[in-house]
Amino acid sequence: MSRSRRRRAVCLLGVFLADRGLTHEDLCEATGFANSYVTRVKAGQIVPTAINAQRFAAALELSVEDLWPLPERLWPSRARHRVRYQTDKRRAA
Repeated sequence: MSRSRRRRAVCLLGVFLADRGLTHEDLCEATGFANSYVTRVKAGQIVPTAINAQRFAAALELSVEDLWPLPERLWPSRARHRVRYQTDKRRAA
């Protein structure tokens, strides 16, 4: 699959930083990560490992799923459509 067609994980770090009145530097200090790493994760260029995602979540007192929600939580109508389609497909079989 080409790079442009891959689905990127949606990262909500920036949203929660703004909500809490924290800066990018505050997050770097709380997690111990380099500025460049936090920037790339925040921009969605890379997805952190599970351990690093837990460190981000702990620094903001959130769960990992709050920072990287599953697609069904972001777009519930799409998830319902997918389930409905699969159910209709089974009935037709």
